[in-house]
Amino acid sequence: PFWESNGKAEKPAVLTPQQKQAAQLMDQAATLVQFRAFHIAGPVLERASQLWPTNPDILFHFGGVLLEIGRPDEALKQFDKILGIKPNWSDAHNNRSACLSRLGRTEEAIEAAERAVATGQNYAALANLCAAYSSRGDNERAIAYGEQAVKLSEANNPMALINYGVALRAVWRLTEAVGTQQRAIDVSKGQDYMAWSNLGAIMNLQGRNHEALASTQ
Repeated sequence: PFWESNGKAEKPAVLTPQQKQAAQLMDQAATLVQFRAFHIAGPVLERASQLWPTNPDILFHFGGVLLEIGRPDEALKQFDKILGIKPNWSDAHNNRSACLSRLGRTEEAIEAAERAVATGQNYAALANLCAAYSSRGDNERAIAYGEQAVKLSEANNPMALINYGVALRAVWRLTEAVGTQQRAIDVSKGQDYMAWSNLGAIMNLQGRNHEALASTQ
């Protein structure tokens, strides 16, 4: 059952009929999400959230689906609701940060990601902060967050590796930057195009033009 999937929500002793229906809908939506059928999962989760509006897991998944289908303003409302119920849920703060970033509210996005880091060991939030500070040209802080993200994820998260590599490239630590992108390619089994693109760009800076060309084909 969905409420046992991540240990964040406890199953009530007795479910009301509405809560039972919401739980069934949540399980249906989980299957749809596995197949990336986000547009179908969205209405299912919306109905589940209407039936059980105080369940943070339902709201969390509904917000995530809304973000996936390009509705960050509506997703933000879901994460705001969640944090009214569970104010220290690190992943909710991080997803709220993603919504704010998509909406162009950069400073608020950084604040939300920092809140995610403050409330839990969250490598995704650290990776987001690495990218945010890179985009602002604050390379020292970007590298610090990127290094933490890679360490916390045990160098097994492509986005943490990619963002850290971009920060390293900005200060011309090119050999290390290449290593992070190659590791991201290995971890993603070659499926992350951003890692390939960044690897080519860094190799170009090293004068390895033929290898760079091969990496982007």
